[in-house]
Amino acid sequence: MRTSRLLLAPLLAAALVSAACSGGANPLDPQGSTVSAQPQISPSLLGDLLGKKYLSCAALPAKSESSSVGLLGGVIRVGPHKLVIPPGAVLNRTTITARITDGDTSNSIQFSPEGLKFRVPPVLVISYANCTVSGGMLGLLQFAYTTDDLSSILEILPAVANPFNQTVVGTISHFSRYAVAY
Repeated sequence: MRTSRLLLAPLLAAALVSAACSGGANPLDPQGSTVSAQPQISPSLLGDLLGKKYLSCAALPAKSESSSVGLLGGVIRVGPHKLVIPPGAVLNRTTITARITDGDTSNSIQFSPEGLKFRVPPVLVISYANCTVSGGMLGLLQFAYTTDDLSSILEILPAVANPFNQTVVGTISHFSRYAVAY
């Protein structure tokens, strides 16, 4: 009985906070007034607000690789990085390009066609062998979905660092530009 009361209080608090932040009627306001404007977070500030930064790396040579991928999937390698597209991820044959930009010190990869969405998420593997990484950072490495010019982190995606082969591995749902952040 005591355990269920301990669980009920946080669940009730979470429900009230969720309802209060929903943008509809304020459940704590007896008149039921509505919230007219919700604060907006600029995507350009997201990386700063989350305290995320790009990993610092030695620049890799510019490189671009294209491959035609269909229903059976495939693998695209560009420099030390790769994208594994599983079977069924795309239904129609699509030419996919992965590009490393000259002088890029964040180990980012630009994919096209931009915005391509997948039925089954592909696995992205980004090498950090040419980057400065301390042991304490390994558990913090994640993928950053970025603007084309790397000026902003738009979204942080979960990923796992593999210290044995110095890669970060995770899934993506669409094409754009991705880098490793911590």
